[in-house]
Amino acid sequence: MVISGSEFLELASEDKNTSFLGVIGNPISHSRSPELHSFIYSELDLKAKYFALSFETDDSLLNFLEESEKLPNNPGFNITIPFKETVFRKFNSPQLQTIGAVNTLVKSDGKFLGNNTDWIGFVDPIRQLSIKSAVILGWGGAAKGVVFGLRSVWPECKITIISRKKHDNLPGINWVLSDYSDLNQAIIPTDLIVNSTPLGMKGKQDNFSDHFLSRLPETNFAYDIIYTPAETRFLTFFKSKSVPVQNGLAMFIGQALAAHEFWFGHLAPQRKKDLSNSLAKLLQP
Repeated sequence: MVISGSEFLELASEDKNTSFLGVIGNPISHSRSPELHSFIYSELDLKAKYFALSFETDDSLLNFLEESEKLPNNPGFNITIPFKETVFRKFNSPQLQTIGAVNTLVKSDGKFLGNNTDWIGFVDPIRQLSIKSAVILGWGGAAKGVVFGLRSVWPECKITIISRKKHDNLPGINWVLSDYSDLNQAIIPTDLIVNSTPLGMKGKQDNFSDHFLSRLPETNFAYDIIYTPAETRFLTFFKSKSVPVQNGLAMFIGQALAAHEFWFGHLAPQRKKDLSNSLAKLLQP
């Protein structure tokens, strides 16, 4: 269920013995984060509630976060499209400068601190791969976590970003400009190709054109960080070429468990593994 910021503040003010959290984005009705975190709270017997919250503007969101900082029973929030960079500009920290996006807010001494767990969730399902080169579609907040993850685990990886426009002059990044309908520049084969855009996401009409997909480079592995639907047009295209694929469900679970630990404390490794396995079964389409 999607609620407004005012509804969230009212509920949290009325029940001070319960922790209130949520995921913030737009669109957000497709998100399964409330289902995921509610399952965790039930399994761990935590008195906590988690909601989906939608905002129309950056200003309305930032005003809401300012009010939420005053709530003693609000440990933090998850942040998703399109607000990861907006929240980064307001709630960043030195360690986040190399990522440039926030997907998790954590309350500390009554103030929100930005963090990013996307990169943790992204690398966990593919740590076993040898990745010397990667192509990333999109340059939003999620892509920044992807780049950070690649450089953390495979520091020598050569990265190419295909984006509608060049946003940053990052050292060691090859930029290819495209509107995702056509791709005129040939790109050499790569070890990994990642869709970090919302194109193909459930609830959104926009998708990749067949012509664009046909012009993408050959790859050893295709990864779409979208988890609803389980198989996007992007993944279907590469599966038809017998390329191993990965959707965003494992990343979604991994980043969520990392965020949970920021809010409620460390989970024992076996407990965390059991929760991850149970969540994969729960959320499987």
